[in-house]
Amino acid sequence: MVQPVHHFDAMALPQLTDLFQSANALLPSEASACDVVRATYREAVTNRDGVAFDRTKLFSILLRNVRRKRKDWQLLAGRAGKSAAGNDSGEGLLAMMRSMPLDEAEVVLLRDVQEFTMEEIQRMLGGRIDSIHELLKRGRTRLIGDLAYENLPLTAAKHSSRGFALPG
Repeated sequence: MVQPVHHFDAMALPQLTDLFQSANALLPSEASACDVVRATYREAVTNRDGVAFDRTKLFSILLRNVRRKRKDWQLLAGRAGKSAAGNDSGEGLLAMMRSMPLDEAEVVLLRDVQEFTMEEIQRMLGGRIDSIHELLKRGRTRLIGDLAYENLPLTAAKHSSRGFALPG
């Protein structure tokens, strides 16, 4: 049964801040993050196909849109002769998240920032649970190594109860 739009809005609107912060952590600019969140919401509203939406489905759509946007961004950066990471004007943790391989950054973001369970992440991204664990391990190792290299204390990443939290 399709959820009425007002029920969908009641579920989706409280997630907008988390969706934006997640997109902003993976994309080069706030404008790109806004575009992706808008596209995610629009896609979720128009393509419900009798499916009740929850937080995991919204993040699945968001990640698909982030991948498209990041791919376009990297193609444009390649044509301009610049590295994608070199275009990033952010600092600290956000810049490090944006420069990580996307699959690692997605898993770290979903687990340590958004606090999804490993099973929810597996439903969103597909694949085997042991592969997701390995991506999380590599992503955390890379992030901690980058923090140490930049001489940033781990507290700069604002630990949440389960992992890192994005600044701001």
